[in-house]
Amino acid sequence: MSADLFVVKANDQTLSIVIWSIFAGIVIGILLSVYHKYVLGSFVRRLLDSGASSEWTAVTMDEAGLGKSRILRLLTRRAILGSGSYAKIVRSPELPYPAPPPKKGQKTPPRKIDSSTRFYIPDDMQNRAIMTYTGGARTIIWALVSIAVLLGIALLSFYIVPALSEMFANIFR
Repeated sequence: MSADLFVVKANDQTLSIVIWSIFAGIVIGILLSVYHKYVLGSFVRRLLDSGASSEWTAVTMDEAGLGKSRILRLLTRRAILGSGSYAKIVRSPELPYPAPPPKKGQKTPPRKIDSSTRFYIPDDMQNRAIMTYTGGARTIIWALVSIAVLLGIALLSFYIVPALSEMFANIFR
């Protein structure tokens, strides 16, 4: 078996595909994290600030300050009606959680959010909401720094990986 099978060339297309795919995947993850903190987190922060911690203190989206932003309202509604962690944290007295399973032979009952639907964050979820959806400018700063460092590592790996594979191949010669 030839040791040259283990050698990766610096201009190898496979190496390029692997490095840029890993870089793109991590960057997408970082951007999704920023999306959750800032876009979805804005409603959570407003609920926390308004003291909506029970069914009796629940507020509507308009009362929480989302009246003007249609896109933010749409994204928030989708997240609340979903089955992810956002739906576990942000609750509504009008929407049962978890969603009731459909009866045999029926479709899933529709769950709708209108302008009168009230929302709150239960007391037992307050700490989780704070940890997950609050942050500051440091989140964006860390995201930008992380992307810059990852870009540096990606570019540097075009020199390191071929050198390491050459050393690995020399061991078997």
